[in-house]
This record gives sequence, C-alpha cells and structure tokens, in this order.
Amino acid sequence: MKIIPPALFVVLLAAPAAAMASEPASLSDVLECTLPADKALSALERAEIPVTGQSVPVSNVAAYGVPVKRIDHISKNDKFLQVTFVLDRSGHGKLVTAAGLKAWDDEFGAGFRRSMLDGKNELNVTHPDDPNAEDNEVLGFCMMSFRGAL
Repeated sequence: MKIIPPALFVVLLAAPAAAMASEPASLSDVLECTLPADKALSALERAEIPVTGQSVPVSNVAAYGVPVKRIDHISKNDKFLQVTFVLDRSGHGKLVTAAGLKAWDDEFGAGFRRSMLDGKNELNVTHPDDPNAEDNEVLGFCMMSFRGAL
C-alpha cells in the first residue's frame, strides 16, 4: 500500500474546492443575491441580460430552487447594482425560507427581507398578497454593493 505524503493529500483535497471557486457565477447566483456587484455584472453579461432597465424573460433559471419568470429591471450606479426579478406566487414561501428572509411591514408596504446590515447583500421579496402584484406574481429585489461601497 502506497502512503500519500500529507502535503500532497492536502493538495488533492483542495483541488475540487479550487475548481469550484474558479467556476463563473451563474444567473441563479445573481438572483439569489450572493455575489459582489462586479461578479454579478459579469454573470449578467455572460447570460446576455442587458443592464438597460428593460424586462427580459428567462427560462431554466431559479432563485433558491424557485423558477424565475423574468428579470424585470436592472440598474446600477457607482455604489450599487440592483436586480428586480419576477417569480410565481406559488414559490414565494420556498424562496423566503431558503433565503432566510424576515418579515417586515411599514409605511411602504410589507414583505420579506435580508438586510445589508446583516453583512450580506440585501434581498427583498414582496408579500404574496401585495395589491400591486400582477398575474399571481411576486417581485424580488436584490441590491449588491461594489467593493468599498459600504
């Protein structure tokens, strides 16, 4: 039996992690709001999603396992990138639970969110009973900061 030197063993264990780290970010990563803004922009570019504010239908894309119908709006400035997306109301609870969002209700409405104050990108999802919702849809809003913006 051949003995693997400890240093080589560590390299072998690290190889799959390094390969995963070098994989480009996906559109799902963007919509799950897990990326810095610069990486999200690159993923949007690769997916040919324009950063022009226009609505773009998507297929075979999910956020936290919930199918996304379209990306409704993308805006950016020097500090932040915001992506608004639409999903079917039936997936609302699954996304809220999987993303670890907390309920909020104030003068601007109600919904579920993860705040930038938690050290992550901000992710908001409208309440499923929002009177402004159309066609059984729910809106998601992801706000990502560029390096040094916070």
